[in-house]
Amino acid sequence: MSTVQVTTIVATFNAESWILPCIQSVQESSLKSAVIVVDNNSQDATRKLLMETFPSVELISNNSNVGFGRANNIGIEQAIKKKAEYIFLLNQDARIHFEMLGRLVQVADQMKDVGILSPIHLNYSGNAVDKAFQKYTQQYVPEFFSGAVCNQLKNMYLTQFVPAALWLVRVAALRDVGGFDPLFFMYGEDDDLAARMINRGWKIGIVPRSVGFHDHGERNPKKVSERRIVGSHLTRNIIQLKDPSRSFPRNWLRLSQNTFAKFAQHIINRQIAQARLLLMAWMRTITLTPQIHNSRERCINEGAPYLNI
Repeated sequence: MSTVQVTTIVATFNAESWILPCIQSVQESSLKSAVIVVDNNSQDATRKLLMETFPSVELISNNSNVGFGRANNIGIEQAIKKKAEYIFLLNQDARIHFEMLGRLVQVADQMKDVGILSPIHLNYSGNAVDKAFQKYTQQYVPEFFSGAVCNQLKNMYLTQFVPAALWLVRVAALRDVGGFDPLFFMYGEDDDLAARMINRGWKIGIVPRSVGFHDHGERNPKKVSERRIVGSHLTRNIIQLKDPSRSFPRNWLRLSQNTFAKFAQHIINRQIAQARLLLMAWMRTITLTPQIHNSRERCINEGAPYLNI
């Protein structure tokens, strides 16, 4: 069994429905891990359950909801101070198979240029592939599913992105790339960090013989679709503007051309709702331009931006 130091970090907010099986799954892992929970001022019984049930867990309580990325950054800083070599970022609504961490670390020890490793994401019951994981895997790693069907899976598949519900992150990569950008309160911070990892030469991989379980819950598409669509457009805009391979003005020019081409196509196709959401994200991008520029400069010029390490 590996002797590397792994610390699991769980950022919580009103997590009482999931927190017990989440933490219990880590404590039952074949590879032992310290656990740090960073709570964003939950108003339910999350902290009470943690303190009563898992006294060995280090609980950091924020006075307000600082967002997913900032909460994880707080935990990452604490884990690095305690000499962690790997950090496992685990969503509050997820749990792990008892062999998962060991299998991820085994691959990470062999592949020194991999910054992020993920298991297969199943739904919480474990009887189907998580829909978000399936979407991104089909987009970036289509050969994974053919390998699964033919029972010819590789030890690892490289990808451009995998959702951060279950991420094993190499501390050396975090020291190089930094933590989550606080510009993203929730959603998009994992896209940004993954893009920055790849820009700095680190790889992202999926280990098919390890599995975790993620509960997305039953969402009401009519309630969240517009907000999520605008947020998705905004995330892509920010990542394009932060691209270090071109100057900020050139990034803006390219983004403007692409956005207005898409906008015109929506109008031509009479897709008025899609055009409106694209425009909303564009206006939000303009408003955030000074912050995006500052964020880009930090990522280029600072060692480990957004982390005090």
